[in-house]
Amino acid sequence: MNLGDIYQAGPDMNADIEQDGIINTALIYQIWARENNSIIKQEGESNFANINLMSSVEGKARINQEGIANEAEIFGDIAHRGIYSINQIGEANTVNINQHDFVEGNEAQIDQFGDNNEAQIVQFAVDWNITGNNEGSIVQRGNDNSALINQTAAEDIATINQEGNSNSATVIQGN
Repeated sequence: MNLGDIYQAGPDMNADIEQDGIINTALIYQIWARENNSIIKQEGESNFANINLMSSVEGKARINQEGIANEAEIFGDIAHRGIYSINQIGEANTVNINQHDFVEGNEAQIDQFGDNNEAQIVQFAVDWNITGNNEGSIVQRGNDNSALINQTAAEDIATINQEGNSNSATVIQGN
């Protein structure tokens, strides 16, 4: 019966949770996260992973999942020049990457390989006049799909690539 929970406060922190099989769940919470690095790796069964970075400047967050019920989310509040990525392999899926507030120079990448999918990237700048230079990318290789990228700053880039099955893609950009 897996579970994992890491809470850290301060800059230059590293958090790493690795899990193998059965019920899973993993949570990493970092506050005042300047140049922090968070990684969650999971393998199989009920899964769920969450990385929460508060006041995140140049933070890196990565979630790798393998199979069964999945679900993964990375939330960065006051996200600035962060690099967030989620890779999933198969089953029920559902992914959410949120980079929020003074969003500038961020990268968000989601790769899903199969089954029920659904992916969302939100890069939301509180000040709509900010030059975001944010990048959001979603790749879905098969099954029921559905992808959304929502960016509110200027000069953002969104890419969605869906290869097979039911598909549906939405990009919303505005400032």
